[in-house]
Amino acid sequence: MGIQRISHLTEITDPIFSEGLSFCTRFVQVFLRLVHKAKPKMRSLIFFPSLSSLIILCLAGATLLAQAPYRAGILPRVNVSTTLSPRWKLNTAVESRQQLVNSRNEDTFGYQYLLTDAIQFASFQTTAHQQAGIGYTLRLASETTIHRLSLLYTFNHKGRNYRLGHRIVWDGTFSHGQPPVWRLRYRHSWEFPLNGDAVDPGEFYFKASNEYLGIFEAGTTDMEWRLLPFLGFEINDNHKIETGPDYRLDGILQSAPRHTCWWGIVWFVAL
Repeated sequence: MGIQRISHLTEITDPIFSEGLSFCTRFVQVFLRLVHKAKPKMRSLIFFPSLSSLIILCLAGATLLAQAPYRAGILPRVNVSTTLSPRWKLNTAVESRQQLVNSRNEDTFGYQYLLTDAIQFASFQTTAHQQAGIGYTLRLASETTIHRLSLLYTFNHKGRNYRLGHRIVWDGTFSHGQPPVWRLRYRHSWEFPLNGDAVDPGEFYFKASNEYLGIFEAGTTDMEWRLLPFLGFEINDNHKIETGPDYRLDGILQSAPRHTCWWGIVWFVAL
């Protein structure tokens, strides 16, 4: 099955998608070259060329699978972090998913409100670089209400002018009349300032994360892959904004994988 799928993909030679891949590749190379010049000291980091390769690989894979169903829209989010004690922290978020494009609809382009997530996480700092937490998500969709419980573990490494982060999540999703959905998620991220050795108020930074999801539902398994290259701006010590594409490829183990690209806009507030 996998060999047949690869063989089928290699037959896709649409010149429009080839030109699109060439343009996207040049765009990513120019962008990373500008970042490289703005931050000369970043040349010594190993993850920088790896990040470039990862983004280009993502664009190439998306182009090869361009005939699969796709959808796009915007994903605004507000995240409020409250420090309860030196080791306990509470995170509250509200996220709204709004669709603008869906290839499966008769009218591909058109606005459609999909859902809103209300998210609450409590985390405990186990060591200087590690945290464990538990969370609950209430999803309000147009025709149903969904509940999700999550357990998470994060650890990070902070260098002189960069930060590497890792997150492992196990969650269960429950809704009336539907079998539970279990997911095992792993995400790793890179973050570095575009000027200087640290992000100061009024400065930009770049953050990219790559996430893999294993999905288990009613005896079936599936996988999802996400890539988020975001540009951030620190307004002050308590407020920052991040924005960029949130690309997702789901149904990887199914016969018809689907592409989704949300434009994420996240406002972080620290209390």
